[in-house]
Amino acid sequence: WARGAAAMALFGAFREALLSKAAAGVPGSKEAADFVEARADDVSKALAAFAASGELASGAALPASCYNDFYKWTMFPVMRAVEEAKDGDIRCTFSVNIRDADCRRKLYESAIGQGDPALFSELKERLGALQQRLFDRSLFGRCVAEYGFPGWGAAAL
Repeated sequence: WARGAAAMALFGAFREALLSKAAAGVPGSKEAADFVEARADDVSKALAAFAASGELASGAALPASCYNDFYKWTMFPVMRAVEEAKDGDIRCTFSVNIRDADCRRKLYESAIGQGDPALFSELKERLGALQQRLFDRSLFGRCVAEYGFPGWGAAAL
């Protein structure tokens, strides 16, 4: 029951935040709140997997790939809006935020030739491999069809 209560508390806080933003007239928040209200059971079930800290409620580690996929999902509407506003003239940049000071220093030294070049080379190789990771349009399409995401129709995909 405690896990269920925690999930309901997380869902409740999320719901209240959306409703507050909708009441304040934040663009898109009413649609988001309506979406969550219409799918309250599903959203609550999804949130039940997480603690309020964002960690898995089970205590297990999150796989790194979940961050990539979550980023794609959250940025998709933004990317489409920018593409439309700029007639497709989009340039993407990428940055690496290394939070550990020692790791950040080692990477910097590797990049400027004052440290082992293997670290910087490895980073560039791994980032290059991300370019080969395909955008799974069929998965997005299935989710759009099943959940009816507003504004995420065939034209967006």
